[in-house]
Amino acid sequence: MTVSPTKHNQELTTASSSGPVHASVLQSGNEAALVSAKARCESQMIAKDFQGAYATIVECIKDAVGVYGKSALSLVPYYLCMAEVGLELSHMNQVEEVLALCIWNIVKAAEDDAANEPKTLVHRAVVCKLFGRYHCECEQFDEAVKQAANGAYYASVIHGPEHIQTSTLYFTLGAIFQKMFRTEEALGMYDKVVEIWYKHLAAATRRQRGSHDDDDDDGGRDVVGASNGTIHPGPSSALPAHAAKDTASPHTERIYHEGLAMLKQVLSTRAKAIPTLPLARCSIPWYESASDAY
Repeated sequence: MTVSPTKHNQELTTASSSGPVHASVLQSGNEAALVSAKARCESQMIAKDFQGAYATIVECIKDAVGVYGKSALSLVPYYLCMAEVGLELSHMNQVEEVLALCIWNIVKAAEDDAANEPKTLVHRAVVCKLFGRYHCECEQFDEAVKQAANGAYYASVIHGPEHIQTSTLYFTLGAIFQKMFRTEEALGMYDKVVEIWYKHLAAATRRQRGSHDDDDDDGGRDVVGASNGTIHPGPSSALPAHAAKDTASPHTERIYHEGLAMLKQVLSTRAKAIPTLPLARCSIPWYESASDAY
C-alpha cells in the first residue's frame, strides 16, 4: 500500500516536535515530501515498474492538490508525471484528461502573473511532447506532428535548439514520422538527436579529462562515431564518469536515462530498417514554423 507523502511528513514532524508545529514548517515539509515522492515515481519509471509508479503518483497528486490547490502551476509537474506513466500503461482517456488539466493550470498561471512565463514555457514543451505521443498512439498523426513541433519550438526558446532537453522533442517527431512511414524525415530527426548527444557527451568528457586534453575530441566515441554516424552504445550506462556523479539529481538521472534509451532506439532503427542509408543532415524546420500555441 502506498503511503501518503504529506501524511507521513506530518506524523514525522509532530513526533519530532515538543510543541505546536508552525504552519510554514509543515508546508515546507509537505513540499519536500511531494518532491521526494515524485522522484520515487521517476525512479520506478526508470526501473519500468509502471504499476508502482502509478500508485505513487496517484497518492502524490492527491496530496499536492491539498498543498497547492487545484489550479496551481506547482501541480503541473505532478500531472505530467502521471501522464507519462499513463502512456506507458495505455490509460489513454486519463492521459488526455490530465494533459488538459496541465494546459488549464498553465494558461491560468500565465494570465495571473507574467513572471510565470519561463516556467510555463518549460511545462508547455513537455505537455506538447506527451500530447504528441498520445496522438501518435491514437494514430492521429497530423495532430501528433503539430504538437511535437510546437513542443520543439517551446524547448528551443527556453533551452536552445541544440540542448539535450530539446533533443527529446526531435526524437518524438522522429518516432511519429517513423510510424507514418516517412523514413527520411524520421532519420533526419534521429540524426539530430545523435548529433546533440555526441556534442554534449564529448564536451562532458573533455571537462572531466581537464584542460591538458582539450584538443582530444574522441570523448564521445562510446556513443557515436563522429566520422560515419554509427552509434556504439559502449558500457552499460554510456555516461561519462562526471555525468554519472550528476545522477544524484533525479532530474539529471531521468534525462540521461532518456538519452540512452533514445540512442539505443536510433541504433535499432538504423540497423533493422535502413542499414545502408547514409547519415542524413537535417535542418530543423519544425520548431521554427510552430506559431500556434495554446
